[in-house]
Amino acid sequence: MAHVVRTRSPWTARRSTLTVGPNATLGLGPRGRVFSVSRDDGTVTLFTSHGRVERRFELGADSQLEDMAAVGRCSAFITRRNATRLLHLDLCTGATRETVDFGAFADADGIPDLGTMALDRGRLFVQVRRYNEDAPARFAPPAYLAVVDVASEQLVDVDPALPGVQAIELAGTSPKHRMQVVDGVRRLYVSASGGSFDAGGIEAINLVTLRSLGLVIREFDGMVGADLGPFVMVTPEIGYLVYTTDLTLSSHLHRFSVRGDVDPEELNVSVDYAVPALAHDPIAGTLFVPDGVFGRQGLHVFDATSGARLSTDPIPTDGAPTDVLLLRRFREPQP
Repeated sequence: MAHVVRTRSPWTARRSTLTVGPNATLGLGPRGRVFSVSRDDGTVTLFTSHGRVERRFELGADSQLEDMAAVGRCSAFITRRNATRLLHLDLCTGATRETVDFGAFADADGIPDLGTMALDRGRLFVQVRRYNEDAPARFAPPAYLAVVDVASEQLVDVDPALPGVQAIELAGTSPKHRMQVVDGVRRLYVSASGGSFDAGGIEAINLVTLRSLGLVIREFDGMVGADLGPFVMVTPEIGYLVYTTDLTLSSHLHRFSVRGDVDPEELNVSVDYAVPALAHDPIAGTLFVPDGVFGRQGLHVFDATSGARLSTDPIPTDGAPTDVLLLRRFREPQP
């Protein structure tokens, strides 16, 4: 079940009619529509801007859905963990077809391990994570961001001087979590952070040259615990990140800058829960942080400028949140 939370005080969660599948992630489609992708049962649900179910697509649990990017009124691309190609889903008819092939970027096991996606000005950036059970740390370097021209459904060659079609080679390890475009400085930020105690971090991509600018936050520097998790940028220079330690599953919220500084002040800790995502409302100036700890499941609210806690207790939800997403607009349906 999804909840809708006001981004301004008073912060209350209203149980909406958006019924999503288990282990669901949310996304924004065209014309203010919201969609959910259930990774456990292989369903995609499209909602109207009024919160009603518009269509539900049953793709099957064996599809191993990972992420979806809606690129038009009737057009979306889906990544799957066990596939070398993108799946195109017609949001109007439900028809599917195989499209762009990422097999050239796979490691020795033949699977590129496609992850989450980000859309920018007609280009789709797709995480190529290259997991490999037989490799050290179960990752075969390097990881990539492959770039797809949405109109032609063709891979973009980011380095025409080399033979073949090239992807953006990452300085970090396997990318994960939601990526973020910071349009004013034409940067894409990626949590290229792999697993615990590796050479990962938060990486910056120049969206003009399609080149990596390297890691702006490095796990090796010892300021982000054992493993970096999700992050969100609130200005072109400042963001918030979550990391976990090696002692137990935990989520630690800190402020950081792209100059490589991580503020040592710990703003929130959740034990036995991995925060899946962070959300920032630039208009209200608020930061929303999920919490899945028993007895306080819900969303914490912080001032995005100062980092000050604004909510005394988390806004309660029915169960541990699996995602949080800022909506452009949403109107509850009338009974």
